Amino acid sequence: MRQIQRLQCAIFSILASSPVIATNAENQNAEENWQHLEYRIKALEKKLDTKNRKVKIDGFVSAAYSRSDDGSVTENLGGITDKNDFGALSNFGIQMSFFPNPTTTVTAQFVSRGEEEWRTEAEWAYVSLKASDQLTFRLGRQKAPLYLLSEYFEVGYAHPWVHAPDEVYGITGDSTYDGINMLYKIPMGSWDTTLQGMWGNNSFTHAVVGDLSLNDLISLSITARNEYTTVRLGYTTVTGDFPSFLGPLPAIPNTPITAGDTLNFLAIESDVSYLSAGFIYDNSKWLLMAEYAQLEVEGWVTDINGAYAMAGYRFGKIMPHFTISKMATQDQGARKVGTINSGNAVLIPSGEIVGAIADSFLVQNQTTYTLGLRYEILPAVSTKIELSQITHFEGSGGHFRALHPPTDENVNIVKFSIDSVF
Repeated sequence: MRQIQRLQCAIFSILASSPVIATNAENQNAEENWQHLEYRIKALEKKLDTKNRKVKIDGFVSAAYSRSDDGSVTENLGGITDKNDFGALSNFGIQMSFFPNPTTTVTAQFVSRGEEEWRTEAEWAYVSLKASDQLTFRLGRQKAPLYLLSEYFEVGYAHPWVHAPDEVYGITGDSTYDGINMLYKIPMGSWDTTLQGMWGNNSFTHAVVGDLSLNDLISLSITARNEYTTVRLGYTTVTGDFPSFLGPLPAIPNTPITAGDTLNFLAIESDVSYLSAGFIYDNSKWLLMAEYAQLEVEGWVTDINGAYAMAGYRFGKIMPHFTISKMATQDQGARKVGTINSGNAVLIPSGEIVGAIADSFLVQNQTTYTLGLRYEILPAVSTKIELSQITHFEGSGGHFRALHPPTDENVNIVKFSIDSVF
């Protein structure tokens, strides 16, 4: 629109100084020229307006601060420690959507994260084809429908926390897959119900397991929404190629194991399943959320259950909230086959010893209590502050790095962020 206004002003200036309107004898020609230019301007305005309707650009940003009271290093929260950290929970994203025709959309989303030294990655890159009012297909890179917040997990402004509960959103690793996605809307009275299915592949580096290749993912979910409530149920299966695992060991009394030896699990191909269920209730005053997740993996990788429950109440622009979240390993002691590399020798201990040693750094149990406050500064801008206490490790290192586990029974983390969408 500004381009058109500037064009109009320029044309008016040219015409005002032109000999075309300098004499009364030529006024009629000037009027005809002016009408012709007005017609061309309107045609240009219509063309630009049509072009703008075919392109949509959105973005989001989270600028966050975090610090722990323990020297332990978080596994999935960007490595938070007892040092001031302004990057672990910060990110920036741009999403571009193009509409070549009424039934086709091209979407690309690029995200940079502070915990990854602000490297930019394509989180979404797909073509959407609308086959009918009920059926839509997506082909390309996209989020697998694993969670309640899968579509907008990266957008801090869209949910109440500085970071969604790690006990659920941190147990699977990356949820971006290359594949085909189907969304089918099911008429169910006052409920807006969508059945979603996906088939695809993914490769990424897991914080504990290492480099993973996940093939033939099949994910099914159903989501139902009405005025206040969202309910979701999903199930996912995938075949994973897990690398070999080397875990550093301390000296163990009454055994030939010394500090620096390593426990070794061989590379395996394993079936993985992920079950999740959750709901959101939001009546503009109360915000209630809960979600449950169950991860099962064959082989030496641990099976984990996770869940959280959250309640918040809005007082105008302010919303205090409280969340309890918990994760627990379900197959403690189940890893029976492994070897120990001790110098140039390879030891084959009993299954019980292997299980006990592996549990010391593979089992992840913890409970987190989070008290938070969200304030709407401006439309599309919010600020959040949270205090989380992570506890109940039950003899494990929780969701902390094996070489830097908690040194106390509790770890307290303070988090602060400013989140915006644009």
